[in-house]
Amino acid sequence: VMTTSDGEVSAADSSVDFDTFDMTAVAGEDYVHTSFNRFFPAGTASGTAQIIEVNLINDDLDEPDEDFAVELYNPTGAVVGAQNAHTVTIADDDPAPELWAVGIEVEEGAGLAVVTLELSAPTSFEVVANYATVDGTAMAPEDYETVIGPATIPPLDTMTTVEIPIVNDWIEESPEFFTLELSGVVNAVLATPSVEVTIFDDDAGILFGDGFESGDTARWSATTP
Repeated sequence: VMTTSDGEVSAADSSVDFDTFDMTAVAGEDYVHTSFNRFFPAGTASGTAQIIEVNLINDDLDEPDEDFAVELYNPTGAVVGAQNAHTVTIADDDPAPELWAVGIEVEEGAGLAVVTLELSAPTSFEVVANYATVDGTAMAPEDYETVIGPATIPPLDTMTTVEIPIVNDWIEESPEFFTLELSGVVNAVLATPSVEVTIFDDDAGILFGDGFESGDTARWSATTP
């Protein structure tokens, strides 16, 4: 905005250069670096404004609001007022990503059940989710070990894993399941509050042989494969 001291039209030409500068926003990533000048010819009415246009770069990343500056310098035919720089805030408009997991199936002898927690999109924030195992037909500690804790996905990453120890026994049994419950998610929207982990038995039972049918107990033996 050009303002004359007496409120009358300007008596001479005047101009000023401008340039953009990074703050938390980065040129080429968040906005387009812009520099040029604005010219006010003689006879311009006091209070006349000219527009400085700076193109913004739209992305899909959930991130904090970011700032850059527009600065006026090198005036001719005028002086720059006290406010020679202006801060522009780019308000982010991207939603937080969803956090989800998928149920898995493991054999009893696998040793670990690994559940993957995944984001629907990257975010510039750290994502934290609380998790805990809950008994179903599978019971802790007979079939698996209880795990409780927070899971963390660093900024710009999209996944992490939760490892649950599985107990291997020799008992022949039907498939069993327990659940992994998720809660208290920060910086994401929880899409799957719980997922099932199914444990398939890998025991073939006890095999008898070597004269079992004869009734001679001295010739009996057993193996547990």
